[in-house]
Amino acid sequence: MYCQKCGHEVKLTDTSCAFCGTLASLMNTETKECKQCQKQIPVNANYCIYCGHDQAQLKWQSKPQQDIEDKQQMQTNTTQDWFSNFQDEQEELKQLFTQYKPKSIENLPKNESRKPGLITSTKLMLRDWLTINKRMGLGDFWWGYAGLWCLTILFSVCLGAIVYLLPSNINQDLVLRVVVFLGMCWALLFYFINFTALIRRYHDAELPAILCVLMFVPFLGELVSLLLAMRPQKNEFGWYSFEDPFKRRR
Repeated sequence: MYCQKCGHEVKLTDTSCAFCGTLASLMNTETKECKQCQKQIPVNANYCIYCGHDQAQLKWQSKPQQDIEDKQQMQTNTTQDWFSNFQDEQEELKQLFTQYKPKSIENLPKNESRKPGLITSTKLMLRDWLTINKRMGLGDFWWGYAGLWCLTILFSVCLGAIVYLLPSNINQDLVLRVVVFLGMCWALLFYFINFTALIRRYHDAELPAILCVLMFVPFLGELVSLLLAMRPQKNEFGWYSFEDPFKRRR
């Protein structure tokens, strides 16, 4: 056996250690487990009385390679799961932010037509001539306004050519009345189309639609209404859209 204090080997018949003088009776006290051989030794022993191992030295136990790999795989899976959950939460936050953040002018299309032009915007203005509960972009309005004037000039030229090519023996008073009637009909249609388009343009600029009555004021009324139509797009209150809400209900 070994001395529990100095670790030297002693005989079983010795009553004390020959090197440090520790009594053998002290070896029969409260016990603990040896770090080397796992046998029970006195709790205050510095060395194991069976194998002589120094109890102050730490005993590193090597783990099996499979346990190490399993632990590494578990850590990798935990990291991947955390990263995946983080990406999912980030996508949810983006969706919530996109859903609840107030719409700004940058998020709105500037015009209903992808590429406003003379033909495209004129078609749009003629198509929505009875619609006021929506928006109309700045480019679409002015291109459509120019297109209506082009149609007016073309209508006048065609009407004059027809009158010029008519035979001379036809009643001129009747021809004049027909020409005046057609001209008045086109003028009413022209102003009505412009009136509804102006309302949609004011909706896009978030101006009161009642300002459209200025175009019926003589002299400067129409000029002032067109100057107001030059205001940029605005969306502070989120009123109206480029789509007709009545069409979505159907």
